[in-house]
Amino acid sequence: MFKKKLLILSIVSLIMLVSLVTASVIYTDKLNAYNHFFLTEVEPRSNSLNAMLTSFGYGHAIHNFKNLLIRGEDEVNREKYINRLRFNKRQFYFAMYNYVALVNQDTLANHEFSQSAQQLISTERLSLKKIKIVFDRYIKESKQVEALYNQASKAPQKLAKHAIDQIDKKIRIDDEPALTGMKMLQAGISQLRAEVLNHSNQLVATLNILIIMASLVLAVFMCTAITFGFQLLRPIIRLSKAIEDTKSTRAAMEQIHYPHQDEIGRLFHYLKISADNEKAQVVEEQEVVKSEEIEGEEAT
Repeated sequence: MFKKKLLILSIVSLIMLVSLVTASVIYTDKLNAYNHFFLTEVEPRSNSLNAMLTSFGYGHAIHNFKNLLIRGEDEVNREKYINRLRFNKRQFYFAMYNYVALVNQDTLANHEFSQSAQQLISTERLSLKKIKIVFDRYIKESKQVEALYNQASKAPQKLAKHAIDQIDKKIRIDDEPALTGMKMLQAGISQLRAEVLNHSNQLVATLNILIIMASLVLAVFMCTAITFGFQLLRPIIRLSKAIEDTKSTRAAMEQIHYPHQDEIGRLFHYLKISADNEKAQVVEEQEVVKSEEIEGEEAT
């Protein structure tokens, strides 16, 4: 009985633990996949876009272009801002190359995301193209500004002033396409980041639940096994104490009543049979001795 109970308990606990461990492995793999996706797809996109915004934005390419347009009549300033624009161009194209490399991998299409994230996937190339066109326009116009200032520097002062005014009127760049492209990329990346983090948090919560369930299964198994152990040992301890007190297995067996038909019940049954056999043997030996004594007396 005890053996059967322990066997059933062990099998049930083992099945539950194997199921929980298997589920934990599956969810851990999913969590690792999301973490890998975040580190290799989402975060590099964000870093590349931030680098493009930095090299393109105010304080960099646009700012240097405006300074070239306003202060470029001075040759020293003109050279300074042209060099800065060249440096901004290298920064921008390096960031753009990294982003395009991510897009060319085409790994986003293999994942299921919301409509907002899908919009990023479908418009990344177009957004990058818009940004690049506007940036290239700034670089192209900066060369034209440099050329016009070089021409104006060779003209008389009045003619040079007129040329500078013409430069200011002639150079017009529409930033709206680039701004639209950047906003779309920023919105899409933010949506991707939010979804990946949300999925990761859900997986972590599920893993915590699985760990708690596995701990509970182990705790229940251990408590039940200990309970079975005490149930198994209690009547044996009582029997040992009774035998020690009565100095007789038979007397001890008569004091203890164990009604269950399990391993302990069978043990008690066999002990009782053994005690009865021993008692019968003692009685038989006593009768033999008594019989021999009677025969001896008759012989004398």
